[in-house]
Formats: sequence, structure tokens, C-alpha cells
Amino acid sequence: MKEQTIFKEKSSIMRYKDIIKERDLQDSLSSCSSFSGMKNINFTDNLCKDNLNLNMRGYIRDTKFLVRNSIKSRLNSIKYALEGLEYIFRTETNIRIHLLAGVSVILAAWYLEVTNIEMILLLFSIISVIVSEIINTALEISLDIVNGTKFHYGVKIAKDIIASAVLLTAINAAIVGIIIFSKYII
Repeated sequence: MKEQTIFKEKSSIMRYKDIIKERDLQDSLSSCSSFSGMKNINFTDNLCKDNLNLNMRGYIRDTKFLVRNSIKSRLNSIKYALEGLEYIFRTETNIRIHLLAGVSVILAAWYLEVTNIEMILLLFSIISVIVSEIINTALEISLDIVNGTKFHYGVKIAKDIIASAVLLTAINAAIVGIIIFSKYII
């Protein structure tokens, strides 16, 4: 009877070790819960506890690493975006003109006490003009880098098309402003 019990325990441990090896080959992070359907495996077994602890320590360490790197990469993304904004406001005259016009419109809207919906429309129009100017500048710089100093008619056309997109958004913003402010001024 004692020999049968020892044999069953050894066979259970051998099966358990084979399952662990198989799982490790599949590079799974699951713990001993994946063995819940198996019979003859004692979860109070030290081997299972040790494996669970090792897996969880590794999983927690990996998760902390990923979270730390994720936060760091998000902060870097924000830093780079702010550097881009600083560059464009420092070097581009048109963006400063759009920003000055936008601030003037917001102050006028605040003074005239426009409704919340109208303020949202004004803000959306102002931001769309600024964003289209930022995209315009980025694409123009990219085209200049690719083309170099030599003139190419296709690059000129591409720059003109991009500038027309900024012009259309600025016209749209002006029309929205005229429609909204006309009822407060007249």
C-alpha cells in the first residue's frame, strides 16, 4: 500500500514537471491555475508553490518594467510635442498671427458672453486653423529635406496644396466667427 502511494506521488510529480516544461516552452505567464483540470496534482505541493512564486515575481517585475517604460515613453512623447510647439511658435510667423487672432476672438467671445455651444465652435475653428498650420509647416520642412536646395515643380505644387488647406480652414474659421458675432454686434 505504501509503495502504491509513493508511486502515485512520483508519477504525479513527474507529470507535473512535464506540464511545467511544456508550459515554459510555450512561454506562458499563467500560474498553477492552468493545471486545475488535471487530476492527482496537489496544489499545496511545494513544487507548485515555488513555481507560482517564481512566475508571479517575474510577472510583477515585468509588469513594473512595462509600466515604468510606458510612463517614461508617454512623458517623452509629451516633451517632444512641447518641443515641436516651441519650435513652430518660435520660427513661424503665420502661426503667431493665427494664435494672436485666436486669442482676440476668445477674449471678444468672453466679453460678449457668447453661449457655450458658440464658444465650442469658435475654439474648434481656432484649433483647426492652428493644427492645419502646424501640419503645413511639418510637411513643408519634410519636402525641403527630401528635395534639398534644387527646385522641383512637383514640390512647389505640393506646398501650394498644403497652404491652400490652411487658407480654407482660416476662411472657415472667419465665417464661423462672423456668423456667431453678427447677432451680438448688430
